Amino acid sequence: MINCLVEVITSQEEAKFGVTPNRTLEIAKQICTLPGIKIRGLMTNGAFLAEREEVHPCFKLLKELKDQIHDANLAGVEVNFLSMGMTNDFEVGIEQGSNMIRLGRAIFGERY
Repeated sequence: MINCLVEVITSQEEAKFGVTPNRTLEIAKQICTLPGIKIRGLMTNGAFLAEREEVHPCFKLLKELKDQIHDANLAGVEVNFLSMGMTNDFEVGIEQGSNMIRLGRAIFGERY
């Protein structure tokens, strides 16, 4: 069984990848029919903004989508993980309910 997170674009940044918020439930319904794949949660990369507090709406939206998928009671779907927050905004992610953060730059430094 492959556990996965569905990546959702919660900001309007063109450099981000994933499904759009309005298609997230639809995609989850499609994925849960595939053998050997289990959705365990959602992830997003918030907008990269000078003021990290401005990323709150991106993370709040992902939490709402997680609740929506949970409420749909899809077979084989357990949305236990909410991955949002990186080195520059992980505190905001945690405030909004993240239980999985990504701290690459904090650990490995800037990329060249």
